[in-house]
Formats: sequence, structure tokens, C-alpha cells
Amino acid sequence: MKRGIFIGRFQPFHLGHLDVVEEMAKAHDLDELVIGIGTAQIGYTAYNPFTADERELMIRRSMKIDKPYQIVKINDINDFPKWVSHVESSCPEFHVVYSGNTIVKDLFEEKGYEVRTLKGPKKMSATEVRQMIINGKGWKDFLPQGTIDTILEINGQERLRELAGK
Repeated sequence: MKRGIFIGRFQPFHLGHLDVVEEMAKAHDLDELVIGIGTAQIGYTAYNPFTADERELMIRRSMKIDKPYQIVKINDINDFPKWVSHVESSCPEFHVVYSGNTIVKDLFEEKGYEVRTLKGPKKMSATEVRQMIINGKGWKDFLPQGTIDTILEINGQERLRELAGK
């Protein structure tokens, strides 16, 4: 079985993230996808406002793919030389890494992994989306419905405003 992995903080899971997952699902050489929720141990901060469980819910509610997938929570270790080994020990075996992050690309390529960079149509930043949520303007245009529903249910708008004020 050949698996591809996509790791992100998903703070929140936005349409750009969804584009990557949908592209992965179209890859004929992959049998299964792994979505790694990074910084899983941190929530309720301005930079990481949503918990890993909330992010998993956003992702599951947003997925509309036929390919099997798993979601794995990955804690930070803040040690780049050991990070790939940490990811390997936290996840099922994977063979292809999807990332647009230069550091992630370099680290996995150094360990011999194939890294695929997708240039989807929706290039965006979760930081910018969080700022839009705080300002209450246009944020829903950048998120899949499953993420919108989750943010509304957990009163995420108010949480972000409170965290931004601290």
C-alpha cells in the first residue's frame, strides 16, 4: 500500500488545504492519504487557536473524497534534525510527502522521501484567514463549509477575538 502524507497546523483548515487533499486523492499511485495535524498539543493561543480535536472535526466535515484517509495528530518537538523521525514514529508508513513549505521539503528530501509541491489555485494563509475572522469580514469565502460550521459551533470567532486582545 502506498500512502501520501500532508502535514499542516490547519489553523483553520481552509480551501487551499482542501485543494491539496483533493489533488492527493487524484494521484493514481496513492492508495491512502494521511493528514497530519501538526502542533497537536497546542490550542487556545493566538497563533494556534483551535485544538487538535477541533481541527480534526473541521477536516472530517470538509472532506468529500473517495480515497481512504487517516488523520493523525502530531505534537511538536521543536528539533528539526529529529522531526522527520518523530513524524515517522507518529504516523502509519508513508512514501510521498506533500508540502509547499521549504523547510519541510528539505527535511524530508534529506531522508530520501519524494516530496510533491502542488500549486493549487487557492494560495492563501491561515494567518490571514484568522485575521479576517477576527475582523468579521469575508472569512467564510476562504473556508470549506465543514470548517465554517465547526468555527460557528465552538464560537471560534469570539475565541479568536479574545486571544488577539491578550
